[in-house]
Amino acid sequence: MGVGDPASSGFHFARCVCPLLAYSVESAPVKVLFFDRQNLANPLNGTTIDKSQSLRAIIQGQQPRQPFLSELIGENGHKLLVGLGATEGCVQFSSADGAPPYLMAVIEDLEQEGSVQDFLIRNTATPVAHRFCLPMEKVAEIAIHFLESGERSVSVGSPLGWGWIRIAAG
Repeated sequence: MGVGDPASSGFHFARCVCPLLAYSVESAPVKVLFFDRQNLANPLNGTTIDKSQSLRAIIQGQQPRQPFLSELIGENGHKLLVGLGATEGCVQFSSADGAPPYLMAVIEDLEQEGSVQDFLIRNTATPVAHRFCLPMEKVAEIAIHFLESGERSVSVGSPLGWGWIRIAAG
């Protein structure tokens, strides 16, 4: 893995292995830490967030920038890698220690084969397949659910339909 290799950046992309079914878990609110993985000098880096309004304000405040990757690291051992852009972003749910599985939010039935959106991480463009790009309102909704529950959202409330797909590194 070299510099600029998506696997070395912490964003794990590969072939989709299988869709995951929703499951029931006990959940509780968690505090999360915000980290901007593009701008290491962002004064918000390391900010503890425990209110949904604060998280929404941070997400909305970052939207005017070029699309980039950030992390929300929960005190419960889970994290979201969140792509933030002006109109669309992406979300990956995983263990905070980087161990698999990696679950990527995906729009179902989206026919944009080969289309990608680049998200910056440490000044390197990381291509994300367009089927993994969600409207920013849905990205914020997923992030807020994570803050409020410590888990990935299992709701399917979009007219397009969305869910989670397990992806494998390599």
